[in-house]
Amino acid sequence: MNFLSMIKNKLGALSISLGIFAVVTTINSQTIQLTLWDRDFEKPIAILQWVNLSYLLMAAVSTLLIGRFADLIGRKRMFIYGLLIYGLSTSLLVAVNSFELLLVARGLQALGAQCVMGLSVGLMTTMFGDENRGSAVGLIASIGSVSVLFIPLTIGYLAEYNNWRLFFILPVALSFISAYILLRVNLGTETVTIDKVDVKSLVFITLILSSFSSALTFFRVENITNTISFLLLFLCPYFIWLFYKRQKSVANPIFPRGVFADKRFQISLFTIVIYFISIGGWSILSPYFFTQGLGLNSFEYGLIGTGFGLILVPMAIVAGRIYDKKGLRTSLYIGAYGNIIAGIIWLTTPYFLNIPYILLNGVFGIAPVVSSVATDAEIMSKFNLENRGTGSSMIETLHVIFAFAGTVLYSTIYDFSLEIFVGGEATYSTEMFCFITGILAIINWGILAILVKKNESQLQ
Repeated sequence: MNFLSMIKNKLGALSISLGIFAVVTTINSQTIQLTLWDRDFEKPIAILQWVNLSYLLMAAVSTLLIGRFADLIGRKRMFIYGLLIYGLSTSLLVAVNSFELLLVARGLQALGAQCVMGLSVGLMTTMFGDENRGSAVGLIASIGSVSVLFIPLTIGYLAEYNNWRLFFILPVALSFISAYILLRVNLGTETVTIDKVDVKSLVFITLILSSFSSALTFFRVENITNTISFLLLFLCPYFIWLFYKRQKSVANPIFPRGVFADKRFQISLFTIVIYFISIGGWSILSPYFFTQGLGLNSFEYGLIGTGFGLILVPMAIVAGRIYDKKGLRTSLYIGAYGNIIAGIIWLTTPYFLNIPYILLNGVFGIAPVVSSVATDAEIMSKFNLENRGTGSSMIETLHVIFAFAGTVLYSTIYDFSLEIFVGGEATYSTEMFCFITGILAIINWGILAILVKKNESQLQ
């Protein structure tokens, strides 16, 4: 079947795609943006890191709430609100001249972005239909990959001429165009909503998300004691218990009853956790590898991103078709064994430190995209149409929180390893980066391969 023929509402899919692309242009360039904000404001790293932390905190806490209220007032309406908030806040970044205003703009940008990204899977799967759910998720992943093709390259090029903030004009324009089209197109889901939300459940889930994400944040902040982080983590089980107890007594719980006992759901959840932890770790450490380990400048670093993007764009589309045609088990095996091979290559990278070998690694390293697309589609299948905003936002919340956790976990392991094995004054080691990346990939994805093997009959 032709890919376009799978889309039941093509104009709706186009408008949603434009909105997603507008948002991922800034999400996928956050790492390189941070180095350029440093150039503009000349703040110490302990202060500058709040540019990204403010975004992550807002995203982690707000996304699931956005999805639940979207199921109440309409998913398309909430998506449009998000586009407008995102467009207005991003426009501020073109001319922002104070660090405080930058933090406010980033927080608002995160709120708008999560209205878009948190509802994208739910809306796009409706445009394709449940029988092509994997292809819908694959399209979203492909849109994100298209941004990798040229965004780091574009920002790197503009940065060389000190005009890099002009880049924000593109996502602002796209977000308003997407909102304009959506106002005039019928997505067919506007009337399928829930009657009410349970406020107590939302309070408890907010406490869980805010305490966990705040704990991760404080681990990253050098001048805040880690005791606060441990205290917040200690409170999480209590909030989870309150939430679980409340969910048993409500008519329409946030998560479908029995879903956490479902093996397919459990393994999908585990896959999302290890995939986005590795994504978070990669995002925090890879700039050092490419700039210090390989000695690349901003433009050359952008070229590497373009190389990976060329592989990711078709892979994401293919990943969706694999899930739709072959099922969850095949997708998980591809992801697990691909990343195990990538892990082995990483262990040998210090001996073959060149661009072709890194790109070879990337070919195997993006195999988990197949499993990531499949698990997002699988989790979406557990939510009916009236709760699709909740399911979609749950997926995005998992993405954000565990990518955030990955930045903390990998940087903590990396810093500890540098101090023990390299020396207290060291700030970077190619050998240590490659070893940590390789060994964690082999362990995490090896566990997934074992889980899939033990539960093959339930993953058909």
